[in-house]
Amino acid sequence: MNGPSPLLDGIEIALDPYKCCTDADALVVLTEWPEFGALDLDRVVQELSSPRVVDTRNVLDRVALRRRGFVYRGIGRV
Repeated sequence: MNGPSPLLDGIEIALDPYKCCTDADALVVLTEWPEFGALDLDRVVQELSSPRVVDTRNVLDRVALRRRGFVYRGIGRV
């Protein structure tokens, strides 16, 4: 995998989705890839520095996230 563009200073690419969550302030989902809908939410909540999720594609289970203490925001959901 190629690294990020030099124009994206401070961007880190990780192949492991849980590594991306480590000490992050929030998880922002920008794709409909099924792998994101299958994340281990208990592990995600342990990795994040605060349990916040912005789901721009509505692929995550908002009820399951809220049950685990996440602050969840879905975009485009009615």
